[in-house]
Amino acid sequence: MSLEKETNDDLPQPTEERDQLQTRYNNLTEERDPLQTSNNILTEERDQLQTRYNNLTEQRDQLQTRYNNLTEQRDQLQTRYNILTEQRDQLQTRYNNLTEERDQLQTSYNDLTEERDQLDQTRYNNLTEERDQLQTRYNNLTEERDPLQTRYNILTEQRDQLQTRYNNLTEQRDQLQTRYNILTEQRDQLQTRYNNLTEERDQLQTSYNDLTEERDQLDQKLELLKMERDQLQTSNNNLTRERDQLQTSNNNLTRERDQLQTSNNSLTRERDQLQTSYNPLYTQTRSCPSTDPDHWIFFNSHWYYISNMKKTWEESRQDNSKEEQDFTTQFQKRWIGLSDSGTEGKWKWVDGTPLTTSYWGPGEPGEPGEPGEPGEPGEPGEPGEPGEPGEPGEPGEPNDDGYRNEACGEITSFDRPCIETNSWNDVSCDNQNLWICERAE
Repeated sequence: MSLEKETNDDLPQPTEERDQLQTRYNNLTEERDPLQTSNNILTEERDQLQTRYNNLTEQRDQLQTRYNNLTEQRDQLQTRYNILTEQRDQLQTRYNNLTEERDQLQTSYNDLTEERDQLDQTRYNNLTEERDQLQTRYNNLTEERDPLQTRYNILTEQRDQLQTRYNNLTEQRDQLQTRYNILTEQRDQLQTRYNNLTEERDQLQTSYNDLTEERDQLDQKLELLKMERDQLQTSNNNLTRERDQLQTSNNNLTRERDQLQTSNNSLTRERDQLQTSYNPLYTQTRSCPSTDPDHWIFFNSHWYYISNMKKTWEESRQDNSKEEQDFTTQFQKRWIGLSDSGTEGKWKWVDGTPLTTSYWGPGEPGEPGEPGEPGEPGEPGEPGEPGEPGEPGEPGEPNDDGYRNEACGEITSFDRPCIETNSWNDVSCDNQNLWICERAE
């Protein structure tokens, strides 16, 4: 029993080492999962980077920041990869230690088996030798039986003693057999543990191979990500160069546009100046009235219709819109789109816009309810400085009650070209008159 105890104490404890190895393997697997997760995150960020690359023309300033983030994540992946490599090396070291401990266990088992065999053989030889001695004594006793009858009892007693010793030896043999069976059972248990350790070793080897394969795949993905990063950087540089070229072209086009705009503005001002100079000359040479049935004049980017047919104000308003006083003063007596027919004293244009700036002649418009005496036309005043009114024209006709119903506006007429600024007059809307209107754009 003491031998068995010493043998068990000398044996290594592979179960504890196996559990530690299993724990380390589980830790390595758990650390592999975050690495896989990080790899998936990196792959997703790569896809996001690809999408952002497609929108690089609008987000080129954000690409650099995202590229820096990708580089930082790549460094983090490299760090995790290094940690996994270090842990793999530690697992390899622990695996080697387990293998060495397994070999030591096998050596101890072999030593124990050898000791057991030696012990069995020694005791068997001793029993054989004792048996031979007993046989020799028995033979001697047989030979001496007749002369040694006296000693027979002694020999019988000795025989009994030998029988007792034999029984003792038999009991010891049975004990040895029991120990042998125990050793055999322990051997079988050790063999089972050895098989389990071998199976666990194979599983660890398989897991190690899987981790190595995953590490190689991660290395390949890392290389692909590096290649994609370099391609994106190259594309970014190309787009940056194209953007700079487009910016340069845009700046050149902007300068050319500004030059053309400046030239256009100069030409427009020259055209307006020529048109402004042309219209007074034209109207002065034609003495204001037009002989054409339909006569249009272009002024300040607008076309104006100068009628040569007389109509009432109501008939004329269908053609009128807001006039420009500085332009219309060139023409003789004509309707303008101005009336207070809605509310007495509140003058409005035909488009409903209230009158804000007016150019009434002296004493105009007349007060409501003021009797209008017919009389001779007044003499026109001499032309004065801009804004100085001339003398008023002929008064309006009285209505049935003897009061003037002057609800419509006109430009007064003169005997020479119309150059007076304050030339508005209010007259009856039923009068027949020429008119002027602006064409809607």
